[in-house]
Amino acid sequence: APTKAPTTAAGLRLRPRRTTWTVGAVEFVEVAVVGFASSESFFVDLFLFRASDETRTPVEILAAGAEMVDGVLALEYVVSAEAGLYRLRCLEYTSGLVAETGDLAISPTHEPTSMPTPKPTYQPTPQPTTASPTVAPTTSRLPADGTVLDPRRET
Repeated sequence: APTKAPTTAAGLRLRPRRTTWTVGAVEFVEVAVVGFASSESFFVDLFLFRASDETRTPVEILAAGAEMVDGVLALEYVVSAEAGLYRLRCLEYTSGLVAETGDLAISPTHEPTSMPTPKPTYQPTPQPTTASPTVAPTTSRLPADGTVLDPRRET
């Protein structure tokens, strides 16, 4: 006899695109309802809380009462929480579904350097000097007819 294929358990699937975020960056998160007819209406709250907070107090609310279209909610979030370890938690109203991510690391926008970047300094281009030209000798020691003299011979 053929065996039945396993079916997906009903619930929420909460997936951030990345698990390391940077303050000020745009991050993408998707929430999907699985195991239900996509024509049903679902409304969710999605929030960020510190991973160490057992009470799961929201630090940032990414969505409040958001309606899922065809069982999916995709959103962009500009990271404004300070650096640290966080988690996302999603609560669905109608069926009481709950989903939570593992740790998300949020890093600062940049790491400070030990020395500031030096500002470029202006250095003027030196002006050419206006020294008087050298005067060339006016008398020549060469014969007027252009013959070459033998250096071994005295003139």
